[in-house]
Amino acid sequence: MSKPLREYTDPRVYDTYHKQFEAAGLPKTQTEWVERARQVAEILAQDGAQRDIENKSPRAEVSLLKSAGLTKVLGPKKYGGGGEAWDTGYKVIREVAKGDGSLGMLLGYHLLWSTTANVVGTAEQAENVQQVITENNYVCCPPLLHPNQSEHITNPQPSSSAAPSTPVIATSKSPPQAPTSSSTATKISTPAASSPTSPSSKASSKAPKTTSSPSSPPPNPTTSSSPITGTA
Repeated sequence: MSKPLREYTDPRVYDTYHKQFEAAGLPKTQTEWVERARQVAEILAQDGAQRDIENKSPRAEVSLLKSAGLTKVLGPKKYGGGGEAWDTGYKVIREVAKGDGSLGMLLGYHLLWSTTANVVGTAEQAENVQQVITENNYVCCPPLLHPNQSEHITNPQPSSSAAPSTPVIATSKSPPQAPTSSSTATKISTPAASSPTSPSSKASSKAPKTTSSPSSPPPNPTTSSSPITGTA
């Protein structure tokens, strides 16, 4: 079995704390949430310098944030979250950062990404994202974790092998696609053929009519249009 590209810390080192936090349940007030964050920061500060030197992926530390409930502080209560507002979230982030700045930043990114759909998504998208993340206690920081771990969320929707899966939080606008060569040629040539004010049209309208040299038939607008131009 090949060794992973980056080693990660073992969540079992915090088993005692996992049991304590899970038995206590989620905090109920802002004061209790900040106190819970202080307890986590105190634990992280014990070996923060050594972990920084080892530079391992913080799988164990993420599991501690999860078991302490800090990853769900902003989640809706109906899905098992804390139901707190961002002012509590900010205080929790700062408190964790006192013990480990990197883990405080990680928690901040998670809380930001886990609530992004509330700002840029529809009501249905926001509800779906909040339910999936909170009920499963997912952490939205995939770049900081090993690819084989299950502590992060990438896309809970089923993916297709024929096309890329649709992201949970879609951008407001899809990037424009470059036109094909055929559509470009059609759009360039169409105005010259169908425009009534083109120089060739003006010249033919001013030319005297003769019986010996009949003028060319006027351009047929039905032949100059194309499905591409009509739908552009």
